[in-house]
Amino acid sequence: MNEKSHFKIFLLFFLLGFLVYLNSFQNQFFWDDDDTIVKNVYIKSWKFLPNYFTENLIAGAGLHSNYWRPLLLFSFSLDYKIWKLFPFGYHLTNTLLHILNAFLIYYLLLLIFKNQKISFLTALIFLLHPLQTEAVTYVTGRGDPLSIFFILISFIFYIFAKEKNQNKFLILSCLFFIFSLLTKETVIFFPALVLFYEILNREKFKKILINTSPLFFIALIYFILRLTVLNFGQTLNLYGEENIFTKNIHYRIFTFLNILLTYYSLYFLPIHLHMERNAPILTTIFHPGVIFSLLILFLIVLVSIYTFKKGNKIFSFGFGWFFISLFPLSNILIPISGLLYEHWLYFPLVGFSLILSYSIFEILPKLKFNRFLVPISYLLLFLFLGFLSIRTILRNFDWKDPITFYNQTLKYSETARIHNNLAMAYADKKDFENAIFHYQKAIEISDVYPQTHNNLGNAYKETGQFEKAVEEFEKAIKMDPYFFFAYNNLAGLYFEQKNYDKAIEVYQKYLKISPQNLNILYNLGIVYYLKKDYDKAILTFQKILEIKPQNEEIFNLILKIKAEKER
Repeated sequence: MNEKSHFKIFLLFFLLGFLVYLNSFQNQFFWDDDDTIVKNVYIKSWKFLPNYFTENLIAGAGLHSNYWRPLLLFSFSLDYKIWKLFPFGYHLTNTLLHILNAFLIYYLLLLIFKNQKISFLTALIFLLHPLQTEAVTYVTGRGDPLSIFFILISFIFYIFAKEKNQNKFLILSCLFFIFSLLTKETVIFFPALVLFYEILNREKFKKILINTSPLFFIALIYFILRLTVLNFGQTLNLYGEENIFTKNIHYRIFTFLNILLTYYSLYFLPIHLHMERNAPILTTIFHPGVIFSLLILFLIVLVSIYTFKKGNKIFSFGFGWFFISLFPLSNILIPISGLLYEHWLYFPLVGFSLILSYSIFEILPKLKFNRFLVPISYLLLFLFLGFLSIRTILRNFDWKDPITFYNQTLKYSETARIHNNLAMAYADKKDFENAIFHYQKAIEISDVYPQTHNNLGNAYKETGQFEKAVEEFEKAIKMDPYFFFAYNNLAGLYFEQKNYDKAIEVYQKYLKISPQNLNILYNLGIVYYLKKDYDKAILTFQKILEIKPQNEEIFNLILKIKAEKER
């Protein structure tokens, strides 16, 4: 195919991509966007660029995680330089990345299989499928489209290196693989996918090892770094605790097999989409879901082997693409932070689409009743693509703003986290009545988070229910004696009521466990000052200077207090 044909296909993808995602451009920031973008000071100045590579993803918001994604932060920083905190620009970037990925998938598959129809349809389904909205419409979901953008370029350069026998393309392939790893850790599967591709090409084992060894070496180095100096959580168990699921690999396998049925159904019937999915932990292979999933896998393997022996590797490659790229998210080797999310299918979905496309264009025409089956399949395909497009547009409306999103999610999954987040959204809108209701619902469902009690205390405070506010702040402190915000809010409440002795008591209690907390020391000094206890105020501010000697503001404040004391 010539460049003009490629341009026409890119233009079609561009128009369709913008058509189905245009209504997402007005959507707001929320959920993890707050920590990753809005409150993340690191993306707002280039002086923090070295921190991208040495600290966790949300360190710039003063928070801790075990995610290390420097190029993702860099992409948000580029957006911030152009758009500041105007969400439109971030949504535009995500959509453009998704469109580029669709075209790269088309081009990659065309390079491998030389079949335009199959390549085009596979990429088109990838572009339009509503499961992709978690990675495209949700701004922080950019980790998927950006990392896959690098992976696809890496794969294309790898094929160029083979076909043209030029090492410069292999170097470029390795470079873009590194870029992908710097964007999101789950793309570590890539060398295995390339290995599978080489095996299907019936290359000699020695040649396969030589060709793929640079990619595996990069993956190994990355894994060692993430296991050591870049392991901010000091664990590979992202649950943060040992439980029946993390301790038993066979339970994780059974659970994943059952989850596969959900993924299959979401692919063909993407309705009732939501972000707070869960699944039962299965402890036996004899569960109906496990048995049925194994039967489907057995059938897929049989068809893969049959078509491969017949000289066609498309079906087999689609099967391998789906399971190899999904494996890091299966929980089988490493328990991760959830059981299933829709955006985890962002790249694996291509494998399933490849199988579907192959079935329509290669298998059905060879069946006995193809004269009837082929036209029917084309009609169903047209309706399916229209359905996917409409569902994507409708799903974008669910992501409009936090209140809309969390209320939509509660229709399918009533969890403490969603109630708490919805309550926070109502509190931001000064709708404290609804905020209090949903904080209470969150506590009813799971009373294990001090943050919820602290947030409820703030809502009570805003509505003048001071006794209830004190009660909630104290509950938060009891649940977590190190929870700074509850101490600060409780003392602040006493301070506003001019109950300085109570405020001092709360601050001093926290200083017993964290004597060098500058915020608490500053607030305590201010309370002493307003109480006209000048000696203790000066002593408290001097402690700040011992910790941070160059603090000119505190130095001048001490001089001011001394002057007032001498009057």
